[in-house]
Amino acid sequence: MRSVRGMVSWWLAALVVTLGAAPIAAQTVDGLAVDAEAELVVAVPDDTPCAPCTLSVPATFTVMTQKGRPNLERAVAVIREELKKIGVTVDVVTFDSTTVVQRFLGAQYDAVYYNATKTDLDPGTNQDFWFSSGSAHPWNVEQKTPATDWERRIDELMVRQIASGDDAERHRLYDEIQKIFCEHLPIVFFVAPRVYAASSARVLNVTPSDARPQLLWRPETVAVAH
Repeated sequence: MRSVRGMVSWWLAALVVTLGAAPIAAQTVDGLAVDAEAELVVAVPDDTPCAPCTLSVPATFTVMTQKGRPNLERAVAVIREELKKIGVTVDVVTFDSTTVVQRFLGAQYDAVYYNATKTDLDPGTNQDFWFSSGSAHPWNVEQKTPATDWERRIDELMVRQIASGDDAERHRLYDEIQKIFCEHLPIVFFVAPRVYAASSARVLNVTPSDARPQLLWRPETVAVAH
């Protein structure tokens, strides 16, 4: 019987990634030279002395998302308005689902706002996402060999995580994977859905999960009082 009740069991609670919480000032952060008055953020080597990066080219990029999905369209509109406040222009383009996926996997985009679906809450079953060779490894799909050392490290940890029969060890390994992932942030997470799950008082032994269907992920435990 599975012991995992939801993504909370795998989430590393101590891991906090903060984006945009502090005022922007002239500084070097993770190799980016940023200036509050600049029109563009420019990648620079880590050992390059920081200087204000004021360029004559306006900072503009395009965000692609799926049309007909109100939650995605509303969220990307918020991103556009928030970045506008610091002088960054975001052009939003929407396509049907097939086109978005084709452009996504073909790396034909500046930025994509999308949500990845999961087949299971256990990270070991989402190998296509985590492995550098995976078909759903969205920031650089189906690599023949890992493009970076940190992706190679995640590959190695995932192999061990999947193979281990020790639940505590699997969680420890996945904690390490999450730390590496958040150090490099190939994907930026903006929101988490608020999910409400309701059931009758007659339904017993219901344990909600964040996976759909929220109340029936372990139907063998559910009972009905007569």
